Amino acid sequence: MPSGAQTGANYVLTTGTGSGKNLAYIVPIVDHVLRRGSGNGVQAIVVYPTDALANSQEGELKKFLQLGYPDQTGPVTFARYTGQESDEVRQRIIANPPDVILTNYVMLELILTRPIERQLVEAAQGLQFLVLDELHTYRASATRCPAGWRAPLGSRANRSRGTRIGARNCGRNSTRIMRGCTG
Repeated sequence: MPSGAQTGANYVLTTGTGSGKNLAYIVPIVDHVLRRGSGNGVQAIVVYPTDALANSQEGELKKFLQLGYPDQTGPVTFARYTGQESDEVRQRIIANPPDVILTNYVMLELILTRPIERQLVEAAQGLQFLVLDELHTYRASATRCPAGWRAPLGSRANRSRGTRIGARNCGRNSTRIMRGCTG
């Protein structure tokens, strides 16, 4: 496990394609949920730049966290919340927030601003992990956190409790974006 994940420090993970970087942030998240307990609100948000990546990772999480368990329900709950879901699925996620939300940056901004998702924001008050996967693809003025994220996710109250992780083939720009999100 990366030392930043064990200590709760923010970190940027830079690694080559196909090297298993998603495990470098998923394992600490799962470890945290198992230690803290499932059903205690949204403990991690993983932001992907595309729905295709979110869909792919949802499939991988199903393999590791659901298959083999009775009724396909494992010890850590997760849901994809990208705007592709039916109204029924969206309402179910809002009513019963998972431990981990897989989303995209557009949907995350909508979650933070739309009254209908207020329950998800409230359920994330104990947020421990914010992961920006493929960090090099975020272009929010190149050095700033995407609009609307800093206040709820980088507030002084949450900063001491959570770990912010940027992952991918990153350069200096990624470090500046992460710094902008975490203060």
